[in-house]
Amino acid sequence: MLFKRKFAAVSTVLAIFILISSIGGVSAQTVGGLKGEISKLEQQSKEINEKTDALSKNINDADQLKKSYQEEISNVEEQISTCEKYISAYNNEITSLQNDISAKEKKMSDQKTLLKQRVRSIFMYGKNSLTIIAGNNDFTDYLSKEVVTKSVSSFDKSLIDEINKNVKEIEVKKKEIENKKSEISSAQSVLEAKQKELYDKENSVNSKLSALAAKNSKLNAELLKIQQQKASYEDEITRILQEEAKRENEKNNNGNSGNNGNNGNNGENSGNDNNSSTGLIWPVPTHHWVSSGYGWRPNPFTNTGREFHTGIDIAGSGVAGKPAIAALGGTVKIAGFNNYGWGNYVVISHGYRDGHYFTTHYAHLKSIAVSVGQTVKQGQTVGYIGKTGQATGNHLHFEIRLDGHHTNPRNYV
Repeated sequence: MLFKRKFAAVSTVLAIFILISSIGGVSAQTVGGLKGEISKLEQQSKEINEKTDALSKNINDADQLKKSYQEEISNVEEQISTCEKYISAYNNEITSLQNDISAKEKKMSDQKTLLKQRVRSIFMYGKNSLTIIAGNNDFTDYLSKEVVTKSVSSFDKSLIDEINKNVKEIEVKKKEIENKKSEISSAQSVLEAKQKELYDKENSVNSKLSALAAKNSKLNAELLKIQQQKASYEDEITRILQEEAKRENEKNNNGNSGNNGNNGNNGENSGNDNNSSTGLIWPVPTHHWVSSGYGWRPNPFTNTGREFHTGIDIAGSGVAGKPAIAALGGTVKIAGFNNYGWGNYVVISHGYRDGHYFTTHYAHLKSIAVSVGQTVKQGQTVGYIGKTGQATGNHLHFEIRLDGHHTNPRNYV
């Protein structure tokens, strides 16, 4: 009977152990799966960014082409405007010459009419010379009249010849201007054809730009969706880690309450972890220079703009390869490589402190000295300082987060 009771007790303990192990395995597997999904999303983001970069280049090229077409169009329009001015001037000149020709032609017509009247009078006058002679006082008077008549006829003829000459000169000049106008009109037609061709090219480029912009907008929408999904996965990982830390905290509290009657000290963090008022120690014992503090700063790669630095950078001569140590004891939750800037990094969970889920982060490590799930003591080496990921030089990026939100580490170390 005693054996059966012992066997039942052992079986119960074993079942509980298997259950707890399976819960931890599910959590680890879930976190691992989410991290795998995040890696896939990061790869998709990289591919989309490459596509948007290529699109940006195409858009820039199309913009430059459009600009060149617009410059050509402006030049052609200026030439067309000049042609139109010349044509307008020629039209005015042709109109003036045409008016001059019309006036001279009228004058010539009037002169011819007058000449005809005079010739008719002379003809009628010359039909009866005796009558003419009789009508004059003497023959000298007759001769004078005949001479005057001939002189008048000669003057009229000379005037008509002069008018004819002027009309012909004006017509020649008019013809020259019309030829120039024709040449300008032909040049204008060529320019207008070129203008239409350039407008067609500009419209084609505008259509291409619209298509590229639509494609770029679609890619940006996909990228935003991926970023939102990634943030959702990261939030889920944080939630899972917080729940695990909470369970560990409750487990430790239950264990401590059970041991209080036997001894006054649980032994885990006593005597060696209170190197500051907060209980944390400096994460790089060999170096204490902070090259970049927490808060707003210029972009370290371009030294322009503003970005928020979510931790502190600990650097200095000879820091490369030096150990980075756990600022506080806890459990390693992440130990791996981050594609978005941190390179090799470690995240340690310290459970709940003052009601907040407390984690420390160590980034840009040359190599990692711990593994996920490992319990580390304060001061234990978690990795060696390097410049993996996006870094301008060897240093440790040290960060503290409360409930997943970054806070100034200098308030703790």
